[in-house]
Amino acid sequence: MARLTKQPDIRIDTLTDLVGVAKAISAEAIRQYNWLAEEMRRRGQMPTVAAFDALGAEEKAHLSAVDGWAQGLGETTHTEDLRRPLPEELARNWKEASRSALLTPYRAYSIAVDNEARAFAFFAYLAASAGDARIARGAEHLALEKLQHAAQLRTLRRAAWHSERDIAKPRTRVSPTASAAELETIIAEHEEKIARCHGTVADRLRDLQDVEGADLLAKLAATARKRAGDTRTDSTLAESNNADHALGLLVVAQVPLEQLCEVLDSVLLASVDETTRAMAETAMESAVERIAELGHYAEQLE
Repeated sequence: MARLTKQPDIRIDTLTDLVGVAKAISAEAIRQYNWLAEEMRRRGQMPTVAAFDALGAEEKAHLSAVDGWAQGLGETTHTEDLRRPLPEELARNWKEASRSALLTPYRAYSIAVDNEARAFAFFAYLAASAGDARIARGAEHLALEKLQHAAQLRTLRRAAWHSERDIAKPRTRVSPTASAAELETIIAEHEEKIARCHGTVADRLRDLQDVEGADLLAKLAATARKRAGDTRTDSTLAESNNADHALGLLVVAQVPLEQLCEVLDSVLLASVDETTRAMAETAMESAVERIAELGHYAEQLE
């Protein structure tokens, strides 16, 4: 379960403060789920849109439950109470999620589970550190609710995993004992896929009169072909996607790079020899640099 990495810098003096924080956490989650749903809708990733819409509805129900609990205690909060700053760590993966090209329903539910687990840890901390018995009991109640909500979301996450198990796992398995030669072959296969994808995206961007974007993708395609040891210029898109605008196409281009990073990450976490590790690190650095280039250009379009 996700934990807080540092002590929350927040002071809870009254039960009203506690209720206000609980509602603020839920309100922020609803805002982020709605925003991410719109972001996925722009990319044409409708199954993920449905997942975030469902998460937003779940969180609205949770917010209503907090309201009902507070009213039962005789506590009320006003709109201004929801504006207080929350510990940044409670939602630290929102921005990272919005930039991911591999944000599937499974990953959407994983984000939600992680955030609920951190919220549980936060309220557990408040309960343990409270000097007032009513605040401690209230924080324990909220922590239990977050724990139960995380369990519900894990059920949804498991269902999503079964329906998209090929997406939820890296598509290429790398043995912990893989040699440098084996890894070199795997990297070359991925780079060939990246080159084909980027070549097609470059053509589509040129059709959309996005000359700058087309030039960038043509350059990245050439980089991938060089790293794959292939000088061919064929461009058959490896990933199916109905994106018909520049931003959506940039997301398409990012997918095979992120898939390569997943494979390399599994290598770097394994006990491999120094030569293999150095090769993985070099390939990872190159892939991350290219993802950053795509991200920088996407920011110019937004």
